[in-house]
Amino acid sequence: MPAAFSEREKALIKSRLLAAAEECLQKFGVKKTSVEQLTKMAGISKGAFYIFYGSKEMLFFEVVEKIQHAILSQLMENLSKKDSDPKTKFIDAIFEAFVLVKNSSLINLIQGNEIEIILRKLPDEVIKKHHSFDSIFIKNLLKVLEIEESGDINTISAALRAVFITTLYEKQIGEYYHEAIKLLVTGLAEQIFKGNDNWNGGLKNESNRGA
Repeated sequence: MPAAFSEREKALIKSRLLAAAEECLQKFGVKKTSVEQLTKMAGISKGAFYIFYGSKEMLFFEVVEKIQHAILSQLMENLSKKDSDPKTKFIDAIFEAFVLVKNSSLINLIQGNEIEIILRKLPDEVIKKHHSFDSIFIKNLLKVLEIEESGDINTISAALRAVFITTLYEKQIGEYYHEAIKLLVTGLAEQIFKGNDNWNGGLKNESNRGA
C-alpha cells in the first residue's frame, strides 16, 4: 500500500508532479508520457500517484488550468493599463489572449489534438466546471470593461472557445490567419455591444431557423 503522507508532504509532492507534468508536456506531449515517468521525476511510487490523481489526464488537465489561469491573470493586468473605449479593449484583450496561448505550451496540446485526449478521459463534472470558469472569466472581463452583460454569458464563452479552436486550422486558413481571427473577434464584440435585445433576439432567430 502507498505510504501515508502529511499535508506538507502532499503539497510538496503535488507541486513536483505538476512541475514534472509541465516539463513532459513541453518535451514529449501527453501520449508519450507515462505515469511511471511522472512518478520517477516526482520521486514517488506509481501507487502513490493515485492518491493525488485518478489518471495522468487529470494531472495534465490541472497543468492546463494552471497555464490558463496565468495567461488570464496577465491579460487582466494588461487590460487594466489600457486607455481606450470598452469595445476596443475587449477586442484587444481577446486577441492578446490568443497570442499568449499561441506562445504557451497550450498550443502544442491544441495543434497536436492532445487536448481531446485529455478531455475524453475526464469526468463530465470536471469539464462542466472548467466551462463554468470560462463563463466567470467573461463576466469578470465585462466587469473590468465597465459594461453590462449582454446576452447569454455561456454562449459568449462557447463562441470564444470556437474562435480558439481555429488554431487547429492555421495552415489551412493561410497567410491571413491573424487578420481572420481579428475579424471574428470584432464580429463577436459587435454582437455583445449591441445590447441584450439585439443579442438575444439574434439567438432566438437562429434557433427558429434551425427548428
